[in-house]
Amino acid sequence: ATMRILHVPLLHVRPPSALLIFALIDMSVAFLPTERYSSIGCTACPNSYRNRKIRLHDESTSSHDTFDWTNQWYPLAPIQDLDPGGPNKLTLLGVDLVVWRSRDFLSDEMVDIRWNAFRDVCPHRLVPLSEGRLDTTAEGETVLQCAYHGWEFDYKGKCAGIPQVSFASSAIDSPRACATSFHTKEEQGLLWVFPNADALETVSQQPLPLIAELDDKDKIDATNFYCRDLPYDVSILIENLCDPSHIPFAHHEMMAGADREDVNPIDMEIVEERDDGFLAKKTPYPKGKGRYDVKFQAPCLLYYTIVD
Repeated sequence: ATMRILHVPLLHVRPPSALLIFALIDMSVAFLPTERYSSIGCTACPNSYRNRKIRLHDESTSSHDTFDWTNQWYPLAPIQDLDPGGPNKLTLLGVDLVVWRSRDFLSDEMVDIRWNAFRDVCPHRLVPLSEGRLDTTAEGETVLQCAYHGWEFDYKGKCAGIPQVSFASSAIDSPRACATSFHTKEEQGLLWVFPNADALETVSQQPLPLIAELDDKDKIDATNFYCRDLPYDVSILIENLCDPSHIPFAHHEMMAGADREDVNPIDMEIVEERDDGFLAKKTPYPKGKGRYDVKFQAPCLLYYTIVD
């Protein structure tokens, strides 16, 4: 499994508290503690025969978990890292996606420029759409073109053209010719995606889990993102970041207070625990001085707040 971690560097630290934010993106399927399934289908053609059930759990998982990991907004990538001139291949919840930017005319005076996310598979011969290219129609609108037979798709996932048949052919309008399109939004310099293509009501009711600190221009430069790809499952990283007891040994003399000869008991209080996360107060190293709060907000946001 491979996952990516997005770091949000601080510009200024305001005493008595400091905040470190990790947003975990491009997550592996393996960590999901749920027994639910995601129904993946084309939003342009919801009755498409290509709707598939994507399994997102281990059958040994207990049934009391109620958090639905598929009906959530995920920060897929910093927009500044995406190539607007071609398809971008990314992975979310173990599903390969292709992300691309379209240009469409809503009227003679209005142009809609948006980022789109499809499942990375052409409905024709299952070729990755990320290996294709962006093309422009006679009307000046952008379409995603498959590299194998040249099938083209608009931003909704609807087939916009099949070179081997006439435009009036019923094949173009068939639900079987639709790509699987996911809802996307652009906020705080990030591209967000909702990985359940069929949850039309849920996606309209589910707010984006925005990071309020990113709107504080005096504290954080919201354009100064950087990402690292790590070759392990995201659950391992979350456990690591929530576990201060490893610091004196794994980070001995590599960071302040990390000394294996100076280990002390850690007081921890679970202040709040819900299906979608927790809030805990911990006394950190060294020597039990000071305190910080750690908050995990599912599906992929971890806060550390240094209180004193």
